[in-house]
Amino acid sequence: ERSEAYARDKAARLEALREARRALEAAEATFAPKRLAKSPKIEGLDDEENDSDDGEHSRNGSVHERLYSMSQELERKHRELREQRSRAELAECTFKPSTPVAHGKAPIDETAQAWGRLINDARDISALREELKRQRELEECTFKPKIKDKRKNKTNIPAHERLSSPD
Repeated sequence: ERSEAYARDKAARLEALREARRALEAAEATFAPKRLAKSPKIEGLDDEENDSDDGEHSRNGSVHERLYSMSQELERKHRELREQRSRAELAECTFKPSTPVAHGKAPIDETAQAWGRLINDARDISALREELKRQRELEECTFKPKIKDKRKNKTNIPAHERLSSPD
C-alpha cells in the first residue's frame, strides 16, 4: 500500500513538473508571424479554423487540397491574361497575308526546305575540306621505303625438304 501511494504521488509530482515546464515554454514562445496584406485569402483564415480535431485537415479540406485549388485558380487567371494579351496584340495587327494554296496540296514549308539545303551544302563542304586535307598530307609524304620481298623462294625446293636436308 505504501509503495503504491508513493508511486501515485511521484507520478502526480512529475506530471505537475511537466505542466509547469510546458507553461514556461509557452510563455517564452512569443513569436507570431506577420502576414502580408497582399494575401487576403490567408488573412481571412483564423487560427481556430486551421487547428481542427484531426490536426492536418480543416473545415475546407486538407492543406494540400486548398493549396492545389489555389494554384489551379492562379494558373487559370494567368492563362486568361495571356489569351487576352494575345487577342489584343492580334487586334492591333493590320497586315493579313493571303497565300494561295494549290488544289489538294498542302502548303510547302519553304523554311524547312531551305534548312535542308543548307545542311546538305554544309555536309558537302566539310567532305571536300576533308578530302583536300588528306591530299595535302599525302603530298607532304615523300618517303618511300624499299622493301625486299623475303618471301620469294629462290630455289624451287619445297621448304620441308630444305629444312630436313643435312646441308
